[in-house]
Amino acid sequence: MKIALAILLLGLLCILGCGKSAAEKQKEVEAQKLQEERWAKTQKLADERAALDTKKQATQEAAQHKRAKAGISYDDNKVRIRNMDSSDWPEMNVYINGDPLFGYGIRIHELKSGESVTISLEQFTKDNGERFNPNNYRVVKLWIGGGDFDYVAYGSQ
Repeated sequence: MKIALAILLLGLLCILGCGKSAAEKQKEVEAQKLQEERWAKTQKLADERAALDTKKQATQEAAQHKRAKAGISYDDNKVRIRNMDSSDWPEMNVYINGDPLFGYGIRIHELKSGESVTISLEQFTKDNGERFNPNNYRVVKLWIGGGDFDYVAYGSQ
């Protein structure tokens, strides 16, 4: 029984390794190792690409829904707008007493983070050229936005 088992094992070893030199076996091991390294690199690149795609998508979604964070104060004659965001603003539109495009509007220049601009209420106009008259009206609502920014309302809702 022991002899039969030994012959069987010897036959298996011969099937697995007969006829192959040590150099051939070494080449097979190296080829297997190279294939595993290529697979690992491919997998790593795929993971990095997926991470970049996810980051790019999140950035695009965030860019599509930017909302200006503003500090707003006003009195009978002027309005003061302060950029409360951590990033600079491009040129923006400001509307008072009406939804964007229908109220009295003005375009403000770029504002760096923390900067502010003061605007005389008489500078706000409608599309037909009518100027806001602070002697007849008071500011009830102010909208700011435009460009890449969604409009945000401040004041009475």
